[in-house]
This record gives sequence, C-alpha cells and structure tokens, in this order.
Amino acid sequence: MHDGAASLDPEPLPSQATARTLVEAMGHFFEGFGFRRHLGRAWMCLYLSPEPMTQSHLQEELGLSAGMVSTLLRELQTWGSVQTTSMPSSRQTWYRAEPDLLGFVARILKQRDLLHVQELDRVLQRTLDQIADHDDPDTRFIVRRLQPLRQLARLYDAMASLVIRLAEGPPAS
Repeated sequence: MHDGAASLDPEPLPSQATARTLVEAMGHFFEGFGFRRHLGRAWMCLYLSPEPMTQSHLQEELGLSAGMVSTLLRELQTWGSVQTTSMPSSRQTWYRAEPDLLGFVARILKQRDLLHVQELDRVLQRTLDQIADHDDPDTRFIVRRLQPLRQLARLYDAMASLVIRLAEGPPAS
C-alpha cells in the first residue's frame, strides 16, 4: 500500500511468482478462445493491479515492445475491458481493467461469437429446408448429422443471449 506519499508508480502485483502464474494462465485462457495470448496477459496484469498502470509499466511487466502493448491496449479498449484514466501531476495515460467481468464476456459474445453461431444456424436451417423433400439414404444421413449441429447452435445462441441479458441488467420500467 502507499504510505501516504503520492507515487506515480503502481504497486507491485501480489507475490510476483503468483502474479506471473496468473498472467500466463490468463494468456493461455484467452488463446483457447481465439484471442492472442498477450491480450489475456495484458488484461490480467491490469486486473491484478490495485492501481492504474501506464503503457510503459505494462511493457516492463510483460516484457513486450511499446508497439505491441499499444496494440493490445487498443484492442482491450475496443472490447470495453480496459478503461483509461488520468493521475494528478502526470501527463501519461493510465489504464485499468474493467471490473465488470460479465459485461466483458457479454460484449465478446454479442460482437463476435453470437454472430457466427447465428449465421451457422441460418445455413443449417436453409440446408435442412432445401433437402427436406429428398428421401434417400444419403440425405437422411445428412439430416441426422445436421439436426444435432442445429440444436447445438441454438443452445449456444440461447446461452449467449442469456449472458448478454444478465449483463444488461433488468429492463428499465
């Protein structure tokens, strides 16, 4: 914690070894969902920091170039998972992780995943409609294969839509 003296250096992350493990784990987690590993690392570094960090602080923590960190911060801002702030007597931009994790996930689902799932569902349904009149063994086999895919797409759509509605909160009255 700060001892009352104003400092522009963020506090070190809790137990550096633990923080490194968590930062790397989040990098792999992000990568598993199709994002760049460094995006997850940068977000986790900010999320674990009790104080906002500058781009140069993130560079130091992550061992990445200024250009890479700048790109990561812009992408995280696009997803709404990082916010900028200012600090007294500093002209630098400071960054902090958005603490609303449900909102973060909902934005990703809404802006990326849900669109792909809904398009897949439309193509599956269109294909099933086109082959519905055919009654040969090959077509029946294809129908049996496509129906579970469509059910899965619809289930994912329903779950993603539920997460988005939960993040948006109750409707205004």
